[in-house]
Amino acid sequence: MGYGPGPENDMLAIDLTFIVIFLLVWVLVLVLTRVFFKPVGRILEKRQGRESADREATHQAGEDAERDLRRVEEALKEARASSERLRGELEAQALGEKARVVAEVQADARDRIEKAKAELEDQVRRLKVQLEGEAGRLAESIEKKVIR
Repeated sequence: MGYGPGPENDMLAIDLTFIVIFLLVWVLVLVLTRVFFKPVGRILEKRQGRESADREATHQAGEDAERDLRRVEEALKEARASSERLRGELEAQALGEKARVVAEVQADARDRIEKAKAELEDQVRRLKVQLEGEAGRLAESIEKKVIR
């Protein structure tokens, strides 16, 4: 067995070349991993973390907005109910005031009518007395004229 050119030495050369290439590939993989893949991986992880945080913040903002919207809608319902209740109370007060004013006006009108009736009755009595007195004088005057 010799170390010269021959089939046995070719096999050793191929094996040695294979080992050298294998080592170079591993060195390249290690260097690329440290220099390229790990930094890129960290950048991608940070990016995914930010995206995840942004998604969570967006989701939370959506929930907050929905909660605020429900609160606003509830407040509007309460305000509507309150305004309807107040409107009803004001209408009832207005109707009560209207009834009171109408009653006052009717009472005043009745008083005036009673006063006017009393005045008319008084005037009728005075006119009757006056007419009776004049009727007596007219009767005397007619009697004197007839007797003459």
